[in-house]
Amino acid sequence: MRVTKPLVDETQRLWATGQWSQRQISRYLGICRATVRLIILGKYTIRIRENDEQQAAMFDPEAGPPEHCPTCGGMVYMPCHLCYIRGLKSRAIPLRRAS
Repeated sequence: MRVTKPLVDETQRLWATGQWSQRQISRYLGICRATVRLIILGKYTIRIRENDEQQAAMFDPEAGPPEHCPTCGGMVYMPCHLCYIRGLKSRAIPLRRAS
């Protein structure tokens, strides 16, 4: 799982309540205990890739009203997620089975 800013904020919020252990936070949020510890100590740095903001904007339902996708015809928030995933799969390298 990729650790994002909201996940770091939630980890700090849960720890600040004093009712959660590091192990409980780890299990609840689905991140490892070592990451929780680093976040709590303030030593965890979030690495932002340059296309993260573009991807986040692409999957933002607040981007506008739903429209008909010109490719699949579905009523979606543009760009169409299904067409995006299909495009990724079509560009993927097929895996070979070991014989």
